[in-house]
Amino acid sequence: MHRIIDVIRFYNEYKFLELRLKFLKKEFSGIYREFQTEAYIATTSNTGKKNNINFKVLNKLKRNYNFAYTVYDIPKQYLYSCSRSAEDYCFDFINNSISERNFLNDETLIAWSDLDEIFDLHTINMSSQKITKYGFCYTNMYSCFYNSKFCFNENWPGTVFLNSQCKLSLGVLKYSAHHSLPKINQVSSGYHLSYFNGSAESKNLNSHFIKFFKFRLILAKLGIHPQLRYSYYMKNLNPNKNYKLFKELEYEDNFTFQVLRNYFTGNRFISCFLIFIIKIIKKIFFNANYFFKNKKNLYFSK
Repeated sequence: MHRIIDVIRFYNEYKFLELRLKFLKKEFSGIYREFQTEAYIATTSNTGKKNNINFKVLNKLKRNYNFAYTVYDIPKQYLYSCSRSAEDYCFDFINNSISERNFLNDETLIAWSDLDEIFDLHTINMSSQKITKYGFCYTNMYSCFYNSKFCFNENWPGTVFLNSQCKLSLGVLKYSAHHSLPKINQVSSGYHLSYFNGSAESKNLNSHFIKFFKFRLILAKLGIHPQLRYSYYMKNLNPNKNYKLFKELEYEDNFTFQVLRNYFTGNRFISCFLIFIIKIIKKIFFNANYFFKNKKNLYFSK
């Protein structure tokens, strides 16, 4: 197997980072000498919020794993422009760094991921032929929500693999991965753990079409997917025992919600039926709101 460089962007999720490194060390133990994780850490978030970087923890991880990190600044003009411009700068910086450090040679495979996108040996093996043919390969990942027994078949566009034959930048690859256009060079493997360590705060930012935060959070705790799609799930995260490490990140809530998620809303028929009812209610409220709004405008126009 070729040398693998695991390239990630990192902010300050230190426990998640350590578990990820521990998982990869176990998963790729047979070739770990040829495995390296490179984290790129911006001194601010895309919105300009200062990142309090813990160098003590980072250097400890550097001693215990094949891990290195690069700290960089996002220029103010990109921060002040918009968060999208800041993110584009991050992609461009990482891409240039990879070129300058000569990461991509004939014997290297780059795995370009966010911190919460976890690939494994199975993902690499499934991708190998497509990488050889196209120079890169996309992944459709499963998504975890609250616990390892509640894993959604979401087809999340996660890790992108590339070799020296690929002429596209990391930013372009990430953008194109999220396009809904059909892709021949993709595999269904790996796990997106974005909702694994869920909290009320993160649910407040999700993309439910329902505006009432408390109701959205109740649906989330019941196991209804935040976007109310693909809410059926796989019963196990993976037969691979190495994934048990991530149980430390599982969200802990009361016993009632756990039972309902696993034995009630976890049923695909029940989940889809609930989503159907909720969408009907949403449509009724939308139509009613539209009717009264037009009636009011008509009244004032007279």
